[in-house]
Amino acid sequence: MTAATAALFAATGCGLTDGETSSTVETYDFTEIKTIDLRGEAGAVEVVATAGGVRVTERREYSGTAPKTSRRTDGGTLFLRDDGCDTQWRIRKNCETTYRIEAPAGISLKINVDAAPVTITGITGPLDVTTDVGAINGTGLAGNTRVRTDVGDVDLRYGAAPDSLDATNDVGSTTVYLPSTAAYRFDVRVDVGDTTIDLPNRADANHRIKLTADVGDITVHAA
Repeated sequence: MTAATAALFAATGCGLTDGETSSTVETYDFTEIKTIDLRGEAGAVEVVATAGGVRVTERREYSGTAPKTSRRTDGGTLFLRDDGCDTQWRIRKNCETTYRIEAPAGISLKINVDAAPVTITGITGPLDVTTDVGAINGTGLAGNTRVRTDVGDVDLRYGAAPDSLDATNDVGSTTVYLPSTAAYRFDVRVDVGDTTIDLPNRADANHRIKLTADVGDITVHAA
């Protein structure tokens, strides 16, 4: 971490009753980052491609105690952590952290969240995204991709063909848009749901697409 700039806006103080919510917004800048490793509890994650370094805007909304968040760098990796609020606040209180991350297009992303939608725009580097509950949406993608969700729709749109895509969805629809200029080898399994593949399946193709769903439709369209 070579530079960190923070802008903090506090809506109200601590010691709140039910129904009162505080919010804070902090922004941090980083340089020489190759990988972002984010683990979070509840909220949302948005990653957008931009020129320059990495900028992280972290918004926390909470009742009572604030979510515990941290950030550190090590060997070109930026680690972002949201450990949530104290246990006493989790049932009746609001406790969410929303991340907006601006990063170079070729960055590598590792995201693991409990209850949060993940949206990725214009990132061409490798992706590894897991949600317990939350949709996963990506546009302008190009890198090797691994996504997992227990509950949530998956929508991935590629500007260039990935060498590998492995998507597993327990409950929810999976939709993928791939360039028709490449050849793909598809491995698709659905327990309960419909399958629609609009592109040819080539056993000798170098681009391997594995899509799995327990309950939910799987659809592949030409981009």
